[in-house]
Amino acid sequence: MLGDLVVWYLFLGGAGAGLLLVVAILECLSPQAVAADHAGRFVPPGSYRRFFGPAYLTGIAAIALGMLCLLLDLGRGERVLAVLFQPTLSFISVGAFALLALIALAAVPAAVWAFGCASLPKALMLVDRPLIAVVAVAVMAYTGLLLSSMPSVPLWASPLLPVLFVVSSLSSGIALLTCAVVLTGSGEAFATTLERLRKIDAAVIVCEIVV
Repeated sequence: MLGDLVVWYLFLGGAGAGLLLVVAILECLSPQAVAADHAGRFVPPGSYRRFFGPAYLTGIAAIALGMLCLLLDLGRGERVLAVLFQPTLSFISVGAFALLALIALAAVPAAVWAFGCASLPKALMLVDRPLIAVVAVAVMAYTGLLLSSMPSVPLWASPLLPVLFVVSSLSSGIALLTCAVVLTGSGEAFATTLERLRKIDAAVIVCEIVV
């Protein structure tokens, strides 16, 4: 019923959103990583760049790849233009714009952590992180809402399906974040954080099984 490209679009979008939700929360819980100078400018500590930089870039890359899958599935150029310039209240259209918004919001901390753009006002960073979390949750939930709206599969018409997609996306996002940190060689430096994430992931998987 759904093509492979749509399945990859839903999975990559959810996993990328789950990663960005987790990393935004971790950043808020790390006050030493979000200090400001005397002019109120954000100053990213070098040690944290090895964690947050790859994390944000991986989340953005996963979402961008998912959107590419959606564009390839749409096929014809006029269908792509219709989604972008003639938006509707359909779940596909709303989801596509939510993904674009999430990429734009995540680009701000990505510019700081990955590319050293430290001249951004701290107030911008403080506002940006909660927005990332809110939009990320919306992206994680909308995939379940999309499938639950399909009358052809009565089993999916359940309020539990969006919940299932949220916890599944969260677990996938934690796994993707762990891979990004470990594969970039920062696993040992942040071993304690990764161990805590592993325990959280285990709890999330239990919730996923229950749902």
